[in-house]
Amino acid sequence: SGSLTDTQLEMLPVNLQAFSEFVKSHPDAEVVSSDTGRRRNYSRSVYGNYFATDELMVPVFEYGVELPRKTLGVGIATDKEAWFVPVDSIGGAREIVTPLGNVVVSKNDAGIEVVELPAGVHAAQTFYYSWSAFYPDSQIVRNDKEPEFPAEVNLWLEDRSHFESGLMEAERLRQKLLSRGLNDKPVITHFANAINSLKKALCSDKFQDQVYSIEGFECTPEKLENQLAGKEPLPVDAFAKFDGKWFGKWGDSEVNHDWRPTQVNSPPILDNASGLFVAATQYAWISDGFGWNYLASTSQENRNHFVLGMVYYFSAPNYKEVTGSKPHVGFADGPTRLIWITEREIFLEEVFESEKASGEQYVITAIYHDLIGDSPSISSRATQAVYTRDPGIRPAFKNLEWK
Repeated sequence: SGSLTDTQLEMLPVNLQAFSEFVKSHPDAEVVSSDTGRRRNYSRSVYGNYFATDELMVPVFEYGVELPRKTLGVGIATDKEAWFVPVDSIGGAREIVTPLGNVVVSKNDAGIEVVELPAGVHAAQTFYYSWSAFYPDSQIVRNDKEPEFPAEVNLWLEDRSHFESGLMEAERLRQKLLSRGLNDKPVITHFANAINSLKKALCSDKFQDQVYSIEGFECTPEKLENQLAGKEPLPVDAFAKFDGKWFGKWGDSEVNHDWRPTQVNSPPILDNASGLFVAATQYAWISDGFGWNYLASTSQENRNHFVLGMVYYFSAPNYKEVTGSKPHVGFADGPTRLIWITEREIFLEEVFESEKASGEQYVITAIYHDLIGDSPSISSRATQAVYTRDPGIRPAFKNLEWK
């Protein structure tokens, strides 16, 4: 409403550099002191884990949906056109053709550096949601290959309907596993015995040096039942070691997992549909599906939680229509090991530190069963998949025969 309404501001260039690079080019520069006379910790980032989550500090109501909203990249604009280059599409360096000349961008320790910028072209390092809010018609500059994660990876993140129904279905499975079966023993006893049988089998000479060991898992019937019954304290960061992106193979298919950072609820939030109190959740994407891990209890004051999970499946590449679901019940066996039980599988999942170039390795060993029915049985087939942090390193998927 003022005299400057509709005035276009001039975009000023900003160059992001690592401090070590800045010192080389400006050896006599003065550094602003953190001794300001105010009691404030200047060594701590005010953004906290903002860059590691999908949450926004300030609501933005209209932005693009072609990429996850917090995709980091560089926005490029002329008076008539705009582009957004995700950081994963830059590689060592990337040249973007514009009518006013070519823009060259590269990555350095500080972020994205604009190496060459023609007159009349503007560029800024930013998140996709922010850039697309100002330039909704931006062209996305992608890799030549297919993206590792589709734009729909965030489509389901805030879907309360699937979140709540998943929690309810997983709770039904938990109750079924705690029920009494043959000889008045809990059904869950069969699962502990199956895990320990495979653990023993994989220690034999037949599998020596062929598979990752599951020797670290400590899973007695009593421990499994106690945790599923909510009789053991669990940390709210029980899933933290699995956070981040993982790349591997399942069968003949390449699969990409994205485990988001755990969201802690303090105090725990009541889910009206299931009647459970949810202390923490973790959203995950698994190539052909998505879901949540839940840390829940039966009362808000109870600090003894149990682990539940739910996965919804698609028929790729249609990621907007759910075609199936699979509830899980979990057992947290220390910070680096999780056991997931479904109606037909047991997944033993462990993160291993590695000195290899691929860094950490996330190993999933699967047992296939029919342990909930009247005639409990286990398949002689087991499988093992290994995931790494590097999409270029995908170890072979292994089929195992055991007794």
